[in-house]
Amino acid sequence: MQIDITGHHVEITDALRQHTIKLLERLNSHRETSLQNIRVVLQVSKNVNGCGIMTRYNQEEFVVNCQESDMYAAIDRAVEKMERQLQNAKGRKLARRSQ
Repeated sequence: MQIDITGHHVEITDALRQHTIKLLERLNSHRETSLQNIRVVLQVSKNVNGCGIMTRYNQEEFVVNCQESDMYAAIDRAVEKMERQLQNAKGRKLARRSQ
């Protein structure tokens, strides 16, 4: 899995990078096929920290954006949203097979 982390108006420290990678590795743990490429954009504007995650899975594109007052909270929430989107996609795929 390739993870690209970029920052807009924020310096990507080793702590941010390691925290993000650790959480994103959790996304592959429940998949029968692994995610190939994940793109993360961390951004800061005024007092708001944002995290955007983009990936492709089963020919679908998934995009998540979260804004929080804390960067780590924004990353955590974005990964949770992405997990939910991927689980819903898996459910839709299984539902179509059973019909």
